[in-house]
Amino acid sequence: MSIRIVYYTRTGNTEEVVEKVLAALKPLGTHVHRVYAVREYSSPLYINPRLWIDTLSSRRIEISIVPPFDPSDCTLLILATPIWIGRPAPPMREFIERYAGRGFETVCIATSHLGRGYADKLRRLLESRGYRVALCIDVRESFIDEESVRAIERIAKRVVERHESQR
Repeated sequence: MSIRIVYYTRTGNTEEVVEKVLAALKPLGTHVHRVYAVREYSSPLYINPRLWIDTLSSRRIEISIVPPFDPSDCTLLILATPIWIGRPAPPMREFIERYAGRGFETVCIATSHLGRGYADKLRRLLESRGYRVALCIDVRESFIDEESVRAIERIAKRVVERHESQR
């Protein structure tokens, strides 16, 4: 049984959010995995043509996950992704596609400069791929409020308790 946080970050905002969530969940034995684009996007991001093409076309890209992700013992998956042009960043979209259909209980965090409106779109994408979304949160840049962190913590504790009661 394990709680897995999987995230991609290019500017560091999503990583800061993950660190705050991890601080609350560390006592529950949470593991963190970072997704990397094998061909990373260069700055400035907003004028990077490959970023625009990959994001808007939804074409598959090559990713690496550090440390490697083993889905076999994942009881709760927390996905954190920046939103680019209204869509999950291509490396996280690739992760989502790679593990689609496994029925992971999932919490998703959508980070963006606007900080609102993208979580529902991310939820719909995940649910269409077979993820069971328990909570989806919009975060502006790297600011995640304490109420959201506590909500994630409650879900994680519930999952751990349910797993232990099934033993």
